[in-house]
Amino acid sequence: GLMKLKPDAMTQLKAWAFRNGITPSSAYRMIARLGLQNSIARVSKKARNDVVGKFLSFDSVDWNRTIAYSMGHVGQVYLNRVGREPHGIVTDAEYDQRLVEVSDALADLRDEGGQPILTKLIRGKDVYHGPYAGLGPDLHLELDHYAMIACPLFATEGRVMTSQIRGDSGCHRREGIFIAKGMGIQSGIELPEANILDLAPTILHLLGEPVPRIMDGRVLTEALVDPEPVRFSENAEEGVAAGSGFDADDAAQIEERLRGLGYL
Repeated sequence: GLMKLKPDAMTQLKAWAFRNGITPSSAYRMIARLGLQNSIARVSKKARNDVVGKFLSFDSVDWNRTIAYSMGHVGQVYLNRVGREPHGIVTDAEYDQRLVEVSDALADLRDEGGQPILTKLIRGKDVYHGPYAGLGPDLHLELDHYAMIACPLFATEGRVMTSQIRGDSGCHRREGIFIAKGMGIQSGIELPEANILDLAPTILHLLGEPVPRIMDGRVLTEALVDPEPVRFSENAEEGVAAGSGFDADDAAQIEERLRGLGYL
C-alpha cells in the first residue's frame, strides 16, 4: 500500500481493532443509540481529538515508508514529499512517477457494486498558483460527482466504502448560489457568471479599499449601482489597518461561536 503502519505491538493492536470494527465511528454510533450524540458538540475539539488518537491515527503511521496520505473531507491527497512533510520520502526527481502511481491506485477504487467511484482527478499544480501553492494537496478527488465524501483517517469500520457516520444531509459542490442585497447593490438582476473567488475583491471594493493585484477573482461591478472605478494595489497589505480590529469582548464572542460550531 501507499501508507505504512508502524510495526510496534500497540499499533498492530490498533490495526486489529480497526479491521474488526472498533473505531471512532462505531463508538459514535453507540453514543447515538444512547441519545447522547448532541453532548459531543459540547466537548472541546482537542478533547475529541485526544480520544480519536487512542484509535488508529496519523500517530500510527510509519512516515519513513509512506508514499501518500489524505486529509480533509473532500478528497485531498498529499504525497509525502521531502522538504514539505517532516518525514518526507518522495523526492522531486520521483514526484511525477509517484503521482502517476497514486493516481492509478485511486482510479481503481470501486464501490460495492463494482462501479468506479472516482469521477475526476485534479492535479494540484493545475489549479493552484502563488507562493504557497506547494503547501496544497497534490491531488484533489471528485468522488461520484461529490455524492461521496472522504472520511477522516481510520474513522470508519475498516472498509473503503462505508455509510455516513453522522447522517449528514449533503456535502459541498463546485456550483453555488450567490445572493447580494443592500446599499449599492442592483436589484432584480441575474449575474451571467460569478465565482467564489470574486467575493473578496468585491467586498474590498465596496469597503472602499484597493484590491491587491495578486488576488484571484474580480470585482462584480455588474452587480453594483453606479460602481466606482476599481482601485488596485501592488502591496497585498496596503490599506489594511494595524491591529486585529476587535477587542477582548469581540474575541470572546468569536471564540464562543467557534466552540458552538465544534471548531474549538
